[in-house]
Amino acid sequence: FATVFAVTEDVNNESPGFANLSMFAAPAFIMTGIGIDYKPNPMFSLYVSPATGKFTFVASAKDIDETRYGVMEGNKFRGEFGASLRAVFEREVAKNVNLWTSLNLFNNFTDPNKPNRKTIDVGWQTRLTLSVNDWLKASLFAHLFYDNDIKIAIFDEDGNPVPLINPDTGLPYLDENGDPIQ
Repeated sequence: FATVFAVTEDVNNESPGFANLSMFAAPAFIMTGIGIDYKPNPMFSLYVSPATGKFTFVASAKDIDETRYGVMEGNKFRGEFGASLRAVFEREVAKNVNLWTSLNLFNNFTDPNKPNRKTIDVGWQTRLTLSVNDWLKASLFAHLFYDNDIKIAIFDEDGNPVPLINPDTGLPYLDENGDPIQ
């Protein structure tokens, strides 16, 4: 289960008509699956699940654009079915310095947009922890992720929106009004 804790405000107005980008349980993500967890040693674990459900929830909130998270407009839920892989590595790399990293991959077999079935959602977390003494630790944490279903506004150097280009035609995709889709 993953969600944000506090409200994220839209200070750049990337979602006109919506005051916030996210808040607690808007969105929330749950993954569950059946698979095998291979642990050849205490430092490494590899979990493979050929049957994984990934669920996205956007709680009732008038200030949140649910379509930013791959949920259809007016809905609060999106379910996906596919395969997942999680690799976890943890080791003391120097005296009092511990490295932990986790790579999570998910492929949706049932995306109605068939080209999206070739994309893989990626979540990579890494934490480096330094034990100063018995009661004090310092940590450096990075969390990188990519999900093709989450909309991200792209702008050029001048701040103008960059439209999505159809690779087959070289022309921008157009919405129902004939305007380029960003």
